[in-house]
Amino acid sequence: MHWTLLKYRKQLGLTQSELAKKIGISTNSYGKKENGTVPFKENEMAIILKLFKNDSIVTSLNDLFL
Repeated sequence: MHWTLLKYRKQLGLTQSELAKKIGISTNSYGKKENGTVPFKENEMAIILKLFKNDSIVTSLNDLFL
């Protein structure tokens, strides 16, 4: 599970559905990715990083996905 991603998503007050919509995937697909069943694609990680950087929550992909 991407605990860090979950933590930051909740810190922004976003649901899985809202974040899924922002990166252009289904809520079901996002849930599988957030719990680690399916890996995120590079473009999805880049969108998430950009969203979180805009709110000064994280500064790198390592902060979110490692």
